[in-house]
Amino acid sequence: MQTGNDLSGGCIHCNMMKGTFTRKDNGKVLTTTRAIVGEELVQSYSYDGVEAKRIFKRG
Repeated sequence: MQTGNDLSGGCIHCNMMKGTFTRKDNGKVLTTTRAIVGEELVQSYSYDGVEAKRIFKRG
């Protein structure tokens, strides 16, 4: 990728997509998942011990 990150993953399991990105500058891993939960898209991130979640409601 042009951002300097390596990408792996992209596997889809039962309405969930998971990706893993490794930063080249420090070797830390960012894991992201996207899942359909009911009528919402739930996007979760995990990086360096910090977890975040975004929820998108159907428009």
